[in-house]
Amino acid sequence: MRSLVCVLILLAAACAPAEITDAQRTAVASEIMDAANDFVAGLATLDGDGFIAPFTDAGDLVYVDAGRIYADREALKNAFAGFASRQERMGGTWDPAHVTVLGPDGAAFTGVFHADVVDTAGVAQWTNGKIWTFVYQRRDGEWKIVQAHESNGRAPS
Repeated sequence: MRSLVCVLILLAAACAPAEITDAQRTAVASEIMDAANDFVAGLATLDGDGFIAPFTDAGDLVYVDAGRIYADREALKNAFAGFASRQERMGGTWDPAHVTVLGPDGAAFTGVFHADVVDTAGVAQWTNGKIWTFVYQRRDGEWKIVQAHESNGRAPS
């Protein structure tokens, strides 16, 4: 019985959330903002490989856009490449942006993306912006997006 109690205590300790200091929380939040800006830099490449770089390649990526769940990383890359082939430039800024630190190796990001996207005919795209939510996990020392949700912004009222 004593052995069972010891095992249960060890299991409970192993499952407890990792403690994180305020300094660690601040550092993770800063790293996630950098990662979200790296995502914008990937958009600007107008290249499927540049776009997909921040996403996990472990096979467990979930990406939702306008009610569609992309089956895998390759499908997402191809969808972006098709769209990007019709664009002259893609860029923008986050405002506001929110980071929720979940622990030393996980965080969620939600940002309103103010787009600077122009197609090859010179017409502005995404004029109401986008809203993205990313769930990041540190894998092999790098922050990777493991889940994402993309929504169109709303016209100002």
